Amino acid sequence: MRIQIELAHGGDERVAPKSLLYIRQPTPREAENEPGALGVLRLRGVQFLTSDSFTDLAEEFRAHIPLAALTTPSGHPIWVNLGSVVDWDPSPTSAHPDAKSWLVFGTGPRAPRLAVRETREELTQTWAALDQDDSIFG
Repeated sequence: MRIQIELAHGGDERVAPKSLLYIRQPTPREAENEPGALGVLRLRGVQFLTSDSFTDLAEEFRAHIPLAALTTPSGHPIWVNLGSVVDWDPSPTSAHPDAKSWLVFGTGPRAPRLAVRETREELTQTWAALDQDDSIFG
């Protein structure tokens, strides 16, 4: 199963839903550099700027994987594939002041990480609500 996405610069890609880490809105710099960008898909090893909207992408992928709406430290919504998260760490004091947790998408020092505002308790509830294994929270 693959989902076709439309790339902001033209063309398209077919993406396996399980390869998704998260979906977010483009940053102001990304939107300036790629005016057609309405959404960003972060996969293992690659990121796509899409002309598909953030909301449309979430709807499309949510039909195939456990997507949860979380919040970046700066307050922006982000959709996270809970099936891709392999570990959780409390946010270090050096991170953004509103970051409460780090979600880890692999092993080793180069594994992708995502800071979010949600606490361990809130994340545990989110995992449970989507019937996902919450053992990563200890």
